[in-house]
Amino acid sequence: MILNIRSPYFITINETGQVGSKVELFIWKTGSIPATPTYTFTKAIASATQRENVYNISSFIKEFIDNVAPTNATTEMWANVTVKRYKETSVGVYSLLNTVNYTAVEAYNNYTGGYNQSQGTANFAVLANPNIDQYFFLNNPYAETYPIPFINVYANLT
Repeated sequence: MILNIRSPYFITINETGQVGSKVELFIWKTGSIPATPTYTFTKAIASATQRENVYNISSFIKEFIDNVAPTNATTEMWANVTVKRYKETSVGVYSLLNTVNYTAVEAYNNYTGGYNQSQGTANFAVLANPNIDQYFFLNNPYAETYPIPFINVYANLT
């Protein structure tokens, strides 16, 4: 799934019998998933009748993405993310609910689409084209610092 992390993305845990919840957030660029979570969040429920816990993970992922350095678009402008959701059944005892993998990019969601928008990645690929200089490169104020013209897009290949 592709996450647009310039918009909020909420992880919700609302399970029968929970007294709290935990979210483990793993963020990395290349290679395999880290052995320990990058961030771990925990919350107790508000009351027995208000047990829903909500976590906004976007801002934590955003700090791992650099959309200014086009010289290495394949590793700078996205990040791998794995989210593990847990319910707490008694103090300090957690049960894994699910594990979800994402590819995060620094983009916005369409306002009319509501919250937590994401797209599948099965038929998507990153486009980075050094030949796009006719329209973008001539007016590039950063031409001396970043002389390579670029465009960073996820395109549906179907």
